[in-house]
Amino acid sequence: MPHQTCLAALLTLLLAVHTAIARQEPDARSAAPSGLADLPLGAPIEGRYVVMFKREAGAAPAATTRLAQHVAAAAAAAPTLRGVAAAASSSAAGAPGFVVVGSLQRDQEDGAARSAAAAGAAAPRGAQGIVVSASKQVAAVMQTSSDVAAVFADRVIGVQARAAPAACVEPQTLEQGVSLAAASAPRFKWPGCIVPGARLVYKGARCDASSDLVQYSEVAAVNAAGSVLRSASAGAPCVLRSSTRATWTRQRFGGCGAAPLFVASLPTRVCPTRSGGGFVSGSPPPSPSPSPSPSPSPSPAPELPTPGVSPSPPPPAATAQLPRVPLAADEFVPTGVARIEAASAATGAVSLAGLPTEQQLVVGIIDSGVDSTHPDLNFAPEASRSFVTGDTEPGVDAYGHGTHVAGIVGASNNGAGVVGVSPGVRLASLKVLDAAGRGTLSSMLAAVTWATSAEGAAAGIRVINLSLAAYVAPDSADAAAVTGAVCATFQAASDAGIVVVVAAGNYGADLTSGYLPAGCPSVIAVTAVDEAGASPAMFSNWLPDSAGPDAKARVLAAPGTSIRSTVSFARDPSGYKTLSGTSQASPHVAAVAANCLMAGACARGAPGASAAGVLQAAAAARLARAGPAYGFAGDAASTANAKFFGLLAHAAF
Repeated sequence: MPHQTCLAALLTLLLAVHTAIARQEPDARSAAPSGLADLPLGAPIEGRYVVMFKREAGAAPAATTRLAQHVAAAAAAAPTLRGVAAAASSSAAGAPGFVVVGSLQRDQEDGAARSAAAAGAAAPRGAQGIVVSASKQVAAVMQTSSDVAAVFADRVIGVQARAAPAACVEPQTLEQGVSLAAASAPRFKWPGCIVPGARLVYKGARCDASSDLVQYSEVAAVNAAGSVLRSASAGAPCVLRSSTRATWTRQRFGGCGAAPLFVASLPTRVCPTRSGGGFVSGSPPPSPSPSPSPSPSPSPAPELPTPGVSPSPPPPAATAQLPRVPLAADEFVPTGVARIEAASAATGAVSLAGLPTEQQLVVGIIDSGVDSTHPDLNFAPEASRSFVTGDTEPGVDAYGHGTHVAGIVGASNNGAGVVGVSPGVRLASLKVLDAAGRGTLSSMLAAVTWATSAEGAAAGIRVINLSLAAYVAPDSADAAAVTGAVCATFQAASDAGIVVVVAAGNYGADLTSGYLPAGCPSVIAVTAVDEAGASPAMFSNWLPDSAGPDAKARVLAAPGTSIRSTVSFARDPSGYKTLSGTSQASPHVAAVAANCLMAGACARGAPGASAAGVLQAAAAARLARAGPAYGFAGDAASTANAKFFGLLAHAAF
């Protein structure tokens, strides 16, 4: 019959397309969606889904072919879905129902692994999944496949550069309105209201009575005399107010403690307050909790936790140490490096010279790239990869953030620029963010999966740092699926012996309330303290003090404000810049973990998460030791305001 013939042709076409896909070498990069810069952190990307396969489904190419059959069968049985599939099949994209635009698997396989994949053998260790372009209806059908573990919307990850602490606003100015030239906000489009000479006047209030953070709620376009303009087209007053339209509101009004995406220069806190600012930023979810007061009242010190993931109790303190050498003449020691006692004129800095090859390692920087031409960095090209579509140059960092992170980890002790916590350690760029500092959750998962693979291990990657964040609202329909898939990927990395260190986030909020990967139990989450190391940074996320010992065991603090480090020459011709954020705190701890592994104090081959116990013990031992004061007000020994920031990490190795 004609109808049966049509369906048979549809199935044949779909199988042909996906058989071809199955024969292709998996590509961890995925087609980059447009407009990421205009979306807030964690925003679902419309029409783009991540499909995670069950382990028993075998290799992703074979599982993808079966998934295509499943969708075709569903299309044959459901007239509504059949219409969707028919529409897709007539498009330039080709595959009916859905189009595969990326993969989470490593981008190279040896011949044996490729043959096994073609034969539908068991999947290699690590995440197995694909990224697809599909309708919501088709995504729901894919979820019903017996091969599929989860299907969820891909999301925006990213950082927001802030080269100096955020400006503050006087309370009376906030009430009267913060004024700026409309011409200084070219992305703010307001037809009929933004005219030559117009100014924007923003009004707002504190997020709540005890918070220093600002939430804007109204903006007016005014003339030079301060009178509200009227729209040239409608004649209505040029006044806008925040609404329930989330994206529209965040573009024009921001969020609590976050400037509008279209007017990034607006102050986001009320004066006076401590300095802060964030690279792990974007648009936070509503109403993050206020940061702790500058002088908290200490509560009884809690018992220091031991990590539940460690195969044995952590040692009382580290005994293995790398050799140290004097600082090179004119070497600059950044405040953060000095604060955790990684380098000073008196103690020198760690030296990796002459370290046996088997003790050396590579630190993977999952970020916006690392400038391979920077003379202060020991770039490892053979261990570097780009997971950004159309970008094959992990050694190019147009945004600059990844290079800044890399310098905190390993800037050389060479008498020029700055010195890092682990001077001269080899640095791999696992690039997931574009030139605007934005990327996708699927690209992050692909990078971690590659580092976890045999190829990543052969490249020497034993520590990875993620100074970035994704966010999934806890009440989202797919929150459990997203969190489960992300945390499973990081668990696989830990199981493979990789120490994963991540930024806790810059929202003054509970780091487990939807922030990923900081909320995953197998990572070390790093909170930030101010440049003096005396108090928690006002922007830093935290863990509830009511959290259990296993959760507290993976939280450490490090300096995160006014941190001087390397930056790409594309970002700043000088090659150096001062930045703030938990983005800057995290690499201090990643470098300490690298030194711990190279010194032998942290066991190689053990789950990566077990290193947290050794680092916690070193921090506790330094806090208890006589000598220069250590720790900070509000640390794990003096928790206040029910917020746990952890102990200040110590470069003991």
